[in-house]
Amino acid sequence: MNSIVLISLLCLSVTSSASHLGHFHENQISLFNKDAPGPIGDLIIKVVTSLVVQSEQLFPGWNETKSLEENLENIIDAPLRVDGVPAWDPDATVEENLVAGISFLLTIIPLPENDRSKTIAENVANLINDAFALIPFPAIPIVITRQQVKQKVTDLIKQILAYIPGLDVNKTLQANVRSYVKEILKIAKGIDSSKTLIENINIAIETTLDQIKLSGFNPDKTLDANVIDVLTDFFTRLPF
Repeated sequence: MNSIVLISLLCLSVTSSASHLGHFHENQISLFNKDAPGPIGDLIIKVVTSLVVQSEQLFPGWNETKSLEENLENIIDAPLRVDGVPAWDPDATVEENLVAGISFLLTIIPLPENDRSKTIAENVANLINDAFALIPFPAIPIVITRQQVKQKVTDLIKQILAYIPGLDVNKTLQANVRSYVKEILKIAKGIDSSKTLIENINIAIETTLDQIKLSGFNPDKTLDANVIDVLTDFFTRLPF
């Protein structure tokens, strides 16, 4: 989830797409009834989608035409197949093996080191601030503030993260590993010492994705499609 944080972006589509919104004000947007995301929702979807596209390029082997689940498994499987990777230890418990394997993976995720030291909540806040810095807001008498929209988006991300077993957004990714493993072992079917580390981590990934019961989300779709569909549904439901 937090692999798409704090990346540089030139979102040229925002400037051209914003032209139909009329007069702008720094903090305010209009409220209106609608059955689609609306101009502000459309702009936010474009910005976030651009962030995601840029993030995908950080991961060797990421294929934008493949499903989210396939890509996650591919980028995780590849580093586990090289020399020097912790092998499955038959003398350790399943939990200890998974903790060791996932902890290793987190050391090679392509994130700036300063982001690794921050909590998930801090990284989410940075992501939202970066995205909203690119979004103009129009001024109309009936208004909702920029900060209120940011809070709505923050709430959505927290809702998504809440589906991940054992996750505490007030801790770093690394600090969440053991609690995540403990919870995933309670619900995942098929994780055991007869399988390889790769096989067991893939089961954990599939189980985690299955826990996300969010309108518009489907792990069989691409990451881009999931972002667009989830945000489209989300902003269509909001009264602005």
